[in-house]
Amino acid sequence: ALRPLPHFCGVRHLRLANAAAAGCVFAAAAAAGRRLHPRASYAGVAAAAALLALLPTHSLYTWLYYTDAPGLACLLGCWAASLAGRPVSTALAATAAILCRQTNAVWVAFIAGDALLRAAAAAVPLEARWTGRKGVAGQVAALATTLASTRGRPLASLIPCALPCAAFAVAVAMNGGVALGDKGNHA
Repeated sequence: ALRPLPHFCGVRHLRLANAAAAGCVFAAAAAAGRRLHPRASYAGVAAAAALLALLPTHSLYTWLYYTDAPGLACLLGCWAASLAGRPVSTALAATAAILCRQTNAVWVAFIAGDALLRAAAAAVPLEARWTGRKGVAGQVAALATTLASTRGRPLASLIPCALPCAAFAVAVAMNGGVALGDKGNHA
């Protein structure tokens, strides 16, 4: 006779899934921290990652079964992959982040902007970078000039995050809104 499958939707298993996601938040934050601060000590990066993983607002939702912990883990993984220059991993993590929480599309767009700025800065010599430009309009004009001078090559850095965001926009248009499921309670 066939034995029934174990029950994995109990409170204990769901909370364990979120606890695992919280561990992934720590790991992804540490990976991003190592990329952002390569000269920092491992202990310093680990302490900063632990601080982020243990923030009260994050810790509260970790022990409830909610999408914040997996969503944040995917976002930080997306950013770490983007910083490492791994476009496929970036796109997969961005897609997972948006699937966890639809509002993560905004943060994925932020990661795309960060990748674009890093790619544009790498394409232009340090002394020619946006010097003398004041304000947001001046910085945007300098970025446009940089992109024109590099024939838009840094724009390729947008693709890993732009594709999941575009798919999200199409899904929102087809669904008639951001909320999936019970739209009455997500107004």
